[in-house]
Amino acid sequence: MLCTSSGTPVLDATVVAPDALVTSISTNAAEAHEIAPAFLASAQVYCDYRETTPASAGEMVLAARDHGWSADQLRGDLAGLAAGT
Repeated sequence: MLCTSSGTPVLDATVVAPDALVTSISTNAAEAHEIAPAFLASAQVYCDYRETTPASAGEMVLAARDHGWSADQLRGDLAGLAAGT
């Protein structure tokens, strides 16, 4: 679980096991990111709220801009997980 206000990755994604759960809480600082944005392309990504998070979370903004990631790749959000959808 990552809970920092870092503007650079604090986790080396190359050592993350394929079935590991990585939770990045992060911060609302512009473009802050605790994991390398490129990691999103190989991860199953969930977020707080799919309608707004991709436009504000640093990892997602940078992954979309620089690594071809899209919010369409989101697996779900907290509301969906809580509702079982």
